Amino acid sequence: MNERIQRLLNDAHYALTNGRLGSATIAIRKILKQQPEQIEALLCLAKIQQTELQFDLARQTLKTVMQCSTLNHIQLNTLAVQLNQMELYFLLADTLSRLVDLQPNSIELRTQYALCLSKVGRIDQFIEVAQSCLKGSTGNPMLILNLGHGFKAKGLSADAAKQYKEFIKLRLDLVGTGYWSLADLKDYRFTDQDISNMDVLLSKLQFHEQSGERALLGFALARASEQRNQHEKAFSYLTQANSLMARSRPFKSAGFDHLVKSFCEITLSTAQGNAHNYNHRPIFIVGMPRSGTTLTEQILASHSEVKCTDELPFMERIAIQLSKGKSYQQGLAQITQEQRYKYGQFYVDQVQEYIGEHLGVYIDKNPTNFLHIGLILTLFPNAKIVALLRDPLDNGMSAYKQYFSKGNDFSYDLSHIQDYYSGYLTLLEHWRNISPQQILCLDYGKLVTEPQETIKQLLNFCELPFEQQCLTFYKSDRPVLTPSVSQVRQPINNKAIGSANAYRPFLSSEILEKFALLEQRAARLTCHDKL
Repeated sequence: MNERIQRLLNDAHYALTNGRLGSATIAIRKILKQQPEQIEALLCLAKIQQTELQFDLARQTLKTVMQCSTLNHIQLNTLAVQLNQMELYFLLADTLSRLVDLQPNSIELRTQYALCLSKVGRIDQFIEVAQSCLKGSTGNPMLILNLGHGFKAKGLSADAAKQYKEFIKLRLDLVGTGYWSLADLKDYRFTDQDISNMDVLLSKLQFHEQSGERALLGFALARASEQRNQHEKAFSYLTQANSLMARSRPFKSAGFDHLVKSFCEITLSTAQGNAHNYNHRPIFIVGMPRSGTTLTEQILASHSEVKCTDELPFMERIAIQLSKGKSYQQGLAQITQEQRYKYGQFYVDQVQEYIGEHLGVYIDKNPTNFLHIGLILTLFPNAKIVALLRDPLDNGMSAYKQYFSKGNDFSYDLSHIQDYYSGYLTLLEHWRNISPQQILCLDYGKLVTEPQETIKQLLNFCELPFEQQCLTFYKSDRPVLTPSVSQVRQPINNKAIGSANAYRPFLSSEILEKFALLEQRAARLTCHDKL
């Protein structure tokens, strides 16, 4: 590297560090004008683009870097860091694979590669690489924990439990994480010894320093108490655990309420227009957490014409780009035809990593995409949106009993759960009035009590012919990466109907009355969608 190039690179990095993006861009452009394939300059350019929220351009720049076959391990490491920051896990897996080829004896690199494989759903390959890493080391607790998650995704609960118990032995400071992982298997039954151990550990954990682990132990003890029909005790543990979580992850209810109201000011004429005619036809499955979205995904994914992806973050990323210099709602209301094409293509390019050369129907099951229904309608007028509606009290208590590693901060307070559910219904009411042919409000209760009829209606809405295997979705060996994995490994049943009734005696009349009002609103939405 000549002296001028090095000086310009130094100038660019210094400017980027100090937030002077314009100066950094000028320096990088000077380098690329002279050397269009200068790797360090391209990596710096991608960092600038990422900082400017130009995720589509940053991704393309990083793909350009990846096409170079002579990258050294330092350049590959820098590339891997940036891909990880942008959550471009498919590209990251390819990059880490190249690094492993260069340094095959590095347990650390192989471990990173294994964890990345789990993030892109290559669970069998992840398990194989993870087990090989553990054979060559003294035991990596976090890899053992994630190996448990891998077995869980495959429906191998006994193997998962074995890994979680090993993790508990190795990381006494993270016992809450270990015991909650056991609880989250859903089909693991805690022994009396397990409960005794958890009680002792709960008393030993420092209240302030380890509040997160205390909360996780509380959630696990609640699950153990529920298994013994000790619902008052379970509710006491839940109250304590959720209180701890609410302090560290507060829900901004006023901001959420403002967001919902502002979306309701957007109409079809401002939100929707002619978009690019893609060969792909997405089905977006949205809903409250613990509302049946995973079950619905598994049913549709069993169809021969449907490809499955993941809980994709790409709609949110487009929303962030639309929000540059204005509110998201303003960006959506003022979106141009050029932006529609640009963002639509960005989304399709990302999805391509999951579906390969498949042309046709695919699923994006990110429950929080209900916040982006307007954006979905704008970019993909041919999309179908399946919105799950489960009995609000059952749904609310199920969320209240669940620890979420990220997001869903509303779930740690019953009043916030009600506010969030209310906002969800408000947005469904608004967008369904605008585009009723594209949004199906699917009644979870009907799905589990009248599965054959309801599944046929669901397929009809998605413009798919009926296939028998959609009724036997539980026979699929497709990995499931959500807490609902154990439920979707068995035939449909109605065990979850009325599951919250045992907790009614411990809820205030005000809470129960509000859940009843939400139930009435939800019923009005689902009664219109009896196809």
